[in-house]
Parts: sequence; structure tokens; C-alpha cells
Amino acid sequence: TGRYGQSSLRRVDPETGQILARTELPARFFGEGLALCPGARGPRLAQLTWREGVALLYDPETLRPTASQRLRGEGWGLACAQGPAWRGDSARFIKSDGTDLLRLLDPDTLAETGQLRVTEGGAPVRQLNELEWHNGWILANVWGSDRIACIRGDTGRVAAWLDLAALRRELNPGAEAANGIAVDRSGRRLYVTGKHWDKVFVLEMPELLTKSPQ
Repeated sequence: TGRYGQSSLRRVDPETGQILARTELPARFFGEGLALCPGARGPRLAQLTWREGVALLYDPETLRPTASQRLRGEGWGLACAQGPAWRGDSARFIKSDGTDLLRLLDPDTLAETGQLRVTEGGAPVRQLNELEWHNGWILANVWGSDRIACIRGDTGRVAAWLDLAALRRELNPGAEAANGIAVDRSGRRLYVTGKHWDKVFVLEMPELLTKSPQ
């Protein structure tokens, strides 16, 4: 969860919404994107902060803070790219900062190892926010909209859009932009939510995303 003085990291039961574990962030941090990525020294659970230029690292089991590290630029969304559809064998964090540029980070050092510019029809796609990785695709909320870009992880090109606007009739009046994406372990369900949404929606995985980009 975000906002200054209200940010926390939580483990939540997806079926009931019950909070199983919780760690409060210092009031000076605005919590942003979170991802778990395998590293040489074991799984790395990293959380971005918005304007503070700091990544926070946690023990994945206990959610106990273990370290912090400086990062360049703002922190918006974070995902972990891995598996046979990725470039080579090494997993990488993918970080967004509200621009059209996604940065690739080493999971152990958080050093920048590459960049991916996101385009549609040759034009930049900006305001990239929350991220998720699945089957060689990068899914990205575009801030201020209810659309999710389906981005080829190899080229950065947007191949399709998921339009969540129809979900608004199920939401509370104060709901803002869509801003939350996750894939369940089976790879068959997509969880989506948004800023001040009072619900998390469970969607069938779109057919396009069931196979790696061709």
C-alpha cells in the first residue's frame, strides 16, 4: 500500500482478503511496486519507493526488512522477468518510472543491466506504472487510464490492450485509475485492481498471453 505515513507491505490471503503478515514502512517513504525475483543468494523481495530513490529489501518469508539500496529515478512498478521466454538464463527485475522506458535490474545488486523502450506504432507509450511478467509478455497499467498494455518482452512493442473500463460498474464511487496486476501460480488467472478500488477482480487469462510472443 502507498501514501506517506500509510505505506505497508502485506501478505494477504487471496481468497478472503485477510492480512496474514504486515510490515509498516517509515513515514518518509511512499511504497510503490513490489516483486519477488530469484538471485544468486536466494529469492529477493524488493519494493520501490516513489520519489525517494530507494529500494527496500525484505525477507520473503517473514517480511522483515533486510536492506535498502539507492536507485536512479522515481519508482513506480516492479516485476520479475524469468523463464524460457526471457533473454538468456538470468532473471531480471523490470522497473518503471512513469516514462516509456523500462529498466532491467540485476536481482542481486539492483544494478541497471539494460533498457526497453515501449512503443505502439512507433510512438512512445508513456505513464507506464504497475508491471507484471507472464510468458514473455510485460503487462503494464498506464497511469490515469483503465487499460493494460500487453508488451512484447523481446521488442517493447505493444501488441494489444486489455480494457478494464467495464469493471467500473462494480466499484465504489471513489475508485481512481486501474493500478494493480498479478498472475496466479497456475498461470490461468489474472488479478487486477486499482487505486482506491474496493475489490480485486479475477479474470481468465487472455488467450494472447497463454503463449510467448511470436
